[in-house]
Amino acid sequence: MLGALLLGAPPAYAHPMPYSAVILEREGGHVTAELQLPVEDLAVASGLDLRTLPTADLPAATPAMRSYLSRHVHPTTDDKPWSVRFADFTIAGTGSYRELIVHAELTPPGGTSATEMTFGYDAIVHEVVTHTVLVSVQDKRVGEIRVDNRTMKVEPLTVAFPAERPWGLLAGAGAVAVLAVALRFRRRRFA
Repeated sequence: MLGALLLGAPPAYAHPMPYSAVILEREGGHVTAELQLPVEDLAVASGLDLRTLPTADLPAATPAMRSYLSRHVHPTTDDKPWSVRFADFTIAGTGSYRELIVHAELTPPGGTSATEMTFGYDAIVHEVVTHTVLVSVQDKRVGEIRVDNRTMKVEPLTVAFPAERPWGLLAGAGAVAVLAVALRFRRRRFA
């Protein structure tokens, strides 16, 4: 103990949490998704080693990442698949911890709405059994996706989206109208 105090303690390193995050948001007739995938676990699960990839080289790796994610992101409604389009890929993080950030657009099949889906998702968790995916709708966590230790399967997650408020646009317009009336009153009062 005294030796450790005199010689100094070894440097401490933060260990990243073993999870990914998926943030979903309903926008009209489709859902946007942001996937946050730790590159360490992604390398183990997919063979795509982005740990030391320079940002300038990321576009060359995009087709392989798109192919991997296409095999592991499967939203459905009544067993009908949604279309999934992966829009952009970026690397974020500090120090040795890096994440792949992917933006995607999920569109339900014709004749169905984007109010609920069965979110089939097993990126990383299909190989890294200690990994967990935290799923949120807007800023509220709605569930976790992980390997079931009893069955060793990854079950999909049912996700319900809040109803859109038809007065949402009107509320913004109402605020502008109130502000305009207040400014007009102020000008009259001090003119």
